[in-house]
Amino acid sequence: MHMFEYFKKHAMPICIGIFLALLSFVYVRNVFHYNTYWAYDGGAHVEYIFTIVDEGHLPTEQENYLAWHEPLFYILSGAKVKVLEYVGFSRESVLYMLQFGSAIIGLLFVVGSGVLSYVLTKKKGLSFFVIIFTGLLYIVSAASRYITNEMFFHALVVWWLALFFYWKMHDRVSWNWKKWTALILGLGILVWVKLTAWVVVLALVLWLAMYSILQKYWKGLVLAGLIFVCVGAVYSPWLVYKYNTYGTAFTINSYEVEKSDHMPLRFFATWDNDILDYPFWDNGKNSFWSMFVASTFVDYDNVFENYESKEYFKGKVLQSPNGRYLSIESIFKQTVLFWFSLPLVLLFIFGGVVWIIQTFKSKFKQKDLLLGVLACGLFASLVYNVWQYPFLDRGTLKAIFILTFFPLAALLSIGSLQKMIETWKYKTALYVLFWLYVSVWSFLSLITISLPA
Repeated sequence: MHMFEYFKKHAMPICIGIFLALLSFVYVRNVFHYNTYWAYDGGAHVEYIFTIVDEGHLPTEQENYLAWHEPLFYILSGAKVKVLEYVGFSRESVLYMLQFGSAIIGLLFVVGSGVLSYVLTKKKGLSFFVIIFTGLLYIVSAASRYITNEMFFHALVVWWLALFFYWKMHDRVSWNWKKWTALILGLGILVWVKLTAWVVVLALVLWLAMYSILQKYWKGLVLAGLIFVCVGAVYSPWLVYKYNTYGTAFTINSYEVEKSDHMPLRFFATWDNDILDYPFWDNGKNSFWSMFVASTFVDYDNVFENYESKEYFKGKVLQSPNGRYLSIESIFKQTVLFWFSLPLVLLFIFGGVVWIIQTFKSKFKQKDLLLGVLACGLFASLVYNVWQYPFLDRGTLKAIFILTFFPLAALLSIGSLQKMIETWKYKTALYVLFWLYVSVWSFLSLITISLPA
């Protein structure tokens, strides 16, 4: 009886612990069944690091088409390589260790998403859902399989946000110069990891402007300007380097050549039903939404397979239009998962609308307003990237670019729906149905993200 009472009291932490242990096993196991060179720009990320290690300088644009990427992740990875090789590890072993590091960072991203949810809402059930959704989301598991700056950046972002709300910085009563200095330094680190960090900076500046106007606290506007100037000053050496290297400092992609014609607007206003039959490249490419949803829940670009699995040796594979292969077993699993994920997409859209309505009713005084601004900013940045660089075959539309968007969308949408039904008579039945659906979705996701041997 004592054991039962203990489990009842601590059921949620125990469930979270079991889930994270299982997820850790899957993430780490995947590292041993995936070659980092197979992934999005996989070899280029690795060569960026090894240029620093072997040549002692950042790569030039002639050496690496990712040379315009902010260097902090690659410098830190290079330092890790130096230490590991110094103590006697081979380069092949070091590569696996770097991939192992990606898996750990991926887990930290998942945990950080849950911590952010709990710090903001104090709701264990909602936080558990955010952890489950984020951890089992295909694109998150995929980014944790190979060496890339993406996962490192997004893990830092969710923990920065968790710290922001832990310090209650959504309320000026909690403001002080020490906290703001630490947060600004954090933003300074982020902008040296990935250009997308400026979306975080601008979201914070916009939120501060809205908050200050609503509160009639004009010092907040000064603070917003100070943050922008300080982060810009920290980032300015990289702008100088880009200008000297590429002839221009202000560009979101120094490798792709801008076209005079942008992606037509109809691409962003349609849904391509072909994606329902075969959610892989190049189906659904007539719609931003079709490609975005597919690349979120499954391996749309066919780059996260284990090409050395038994299925490939048996020849049970199909070739997609981009020349890559998928095992028939993988196609089946991912297609079923994609279909079963569509209700979740509709739930998020509905919850997002509810969040917007609740935000307007509160006269923009909800403490999660910054998260909504940031989520919209991240999504808009992906839309802009595709509109500006309409090279779909070269992967300018990748959900992996905005990983932080997904836990934020889960937190805000499902949290808003939870608020809405709190007074409903049959809310318990709705919760049961919701968790039954989540359980089945979780099972399908788990068997899909686990790479075959």
